[in-house]
Amino acid sequence: MNIIELAKQANRYASNQTNDSHDWQSIRDERFATLVRAEVLEEAADICDRGNNYDNPMTAGDCADAIRALKGKNNE
Repeated sequence: MNIIELAKQANRYASNQTNDSHDWQSIRDERFATLVRAEVLEEAADICDRGNNYDNPMTAGDCADAIRALKGKNNE
């Protein structure tokens, strides 16, 4: 899921929780951070899952290197 979709989900979630604008922003920001964290962790787990099989066993270091390579790619 892309970052825009995560932001839209956070907006919808906050809108269902409160009508107060200050509370809405706090709720939205917290929800957005939670959604982004979950997405990043799932992406990291997918990297490890794809690389770890009987033909190509992946070590923890290999997995960490793959995740860091992805982080660098996303910062370009």
